[in-house]
Amino acid sequence: MQLLITGSAGFIGSHCVRAALDRGWDVDGFDLSHPSENKRADTRLLTEIRTDVVLHLAAYSSLAGFSGAMASNYVNNVAGCWNVLRLAQQSGARVVYASSSAVYENSGDEDESNSEWTPLDSSDLVSHYAKSKLMNEMMAGSFAEIGVKSLGMRIFNAYGPGDEKKPADRQAPPTWMMAAKRAGVPAVIYGDGFQSKDFIHIDDVTEIIMRLIESGATGIVNVGTGVATSFNALAELIMCEVAYKPIPHPESYQYFTRADTTRLRSIIGEHRFKSIEEGVKTL
Repeated sequence: MQLLITGSAGFIGSHCVRAALDRGWDVDGFDLSHPSENKRADTRLLTEIRTDVVLHLAAYSSLAGFSGAMASNYVNNVAGCWNVLRLAQQSGARVVYASSSAVYENSGDEDESNSEWTPLDSSDLVSHYAKSKLMNEMMAGSFAEIGVKSLGMRIFNAYGPGDEKKPADRQAPPTWMMAAKRAGVPAVIYGDGFQSKDFIHIDDVTEIIMRLIESGATGIVNVGTGVATSFNALAELIMCEVAYKPIPHPESYQYFTRADTTRLRSIIGEHRFKSIEEGVKTL
């Protein structure tokens, strides 16, 4: 298997590099934060793709911070994906790319799971990050009409070793673990803490991505556990002090996410996810 990973130095990307190499695949990586000394080699990777699959993970991934550099972030997330799809069209490679559960911005509640079959209306989205990811899916759909095979992964709230390198405003278990270790420094919960998210451990994300690459599947698929955990329950599990603050952008905030895993399981078969209790212990 020839695999090109964009965003290879990122949180998910770095784990995928190791997992792909463990499978014996031939892996090329590209990441703007770790440019190679040979600039021509980087240019070749993105202009002359010679690979079976492109795993496209490169993107700006902060909901809250997206509007801080709107133009460059749209270029990274939208134009970057378009370039990968265009080059895949030329080379015949299949593209497996990261979308996001953020596209379900206003479509989830505690009575139902987020399903790929739920119609999404771009006019309902407030988050520019979510808009950029939905645009990726729309572009992939257009390229599919001219023969480019792709699979968009709506990844839910991934966490695990390496996630602590993200900005401090991320709502993720590692951030709270770090707060728990510092006496007198509480973990910040934006809102009342009763919001619930589908937290998925990076080991599960990585294994699922590898199996999705092997599957040859196309279209859209959720990458989540199907279980939602409240922030208050997570803080109690971590045993950290908590400080509650107002949600900075309530108009675009997702209060509930839980993946419908029906299609995921139809593609990869059964998979035992780490529970949130097991996942926190790995940190």
